[in-house]
Amino acid sequence: MLAARLVGTLEASVAHFLVSTDQNLGHLETQLQHDLQALLRETLRRAAQAKADATPPRCPVCGQPLSRCSSGHARTFQTRFGDITLERTRGYCQRCRQWRIPADAALGLDDTTGYSPTEPTAEEVAKEIAYLREPQARMDYRAGRRAGEPLGSGAVEATCRQAQCRFKRPGQFWSTAGDEALLCLETFWHNDRWSLFFPTRPSTLQEIEMRPQGAKGRMKA
Repeated sequence: MLAARLVGTLEASVAHFLVSTDQNLGHLETQLQHDLQALLRETLRRAAQAKADATPPRCPVCGQPLSRCSSGHARTFQTRFGDITLERTRGYCQRCRQWRIPADAALGLDDTTGYSPTEPTAEEVAKEIAYLREPQARMDYRAGRRAGEPLGSGAVEATCRQAQCRFKRPGQFWSTAGDEALLCLETFWHNDRWSLFFPTRPSTLQEIEMRPQGAKGRMKA
């Protein structure tokens, strides 16, 4: 039955493609992918609903029968093929003193926040393993502690915040032109090239500190 529906849907899309003068091969590829996605999503929903309906009203934690059961509790879940909505039965467990939905446990949805427990692909697993392996050489905390190196990111984060506050306040944004102009000035200052812009002004922080207090108060850079 599923195969017949798939063949019928795909053949209808192909027939429409053949008589359409404004569609190219890319249009057909997109339409066939959409047809297949929709059919897989509907098949997934029907299978999940059937399993939810067949799940007995027992507590998935202690196994005791549930009381005060009511059906029709709908919830939408995100799956690999799109969103599906299931209707489940909810009941109260006297032993656990908790409301339970056995179908969520049977489908592996009780510990999710609206996502299907999709099994990770081999590529996704390899990516996570590489994420843990690659920085191992930089994660020898004992050696870093012996060398007197900082182990946390606090110093870097504080420096980033300090530099940010020199340009703007948190939550504020510069235009591209304004940001590049101020960045240019900051770069000249930190590279001791301030005198190229303002020959009569102090070009280093040391020169500023050596000026009299009154002069520092009147100085504008």
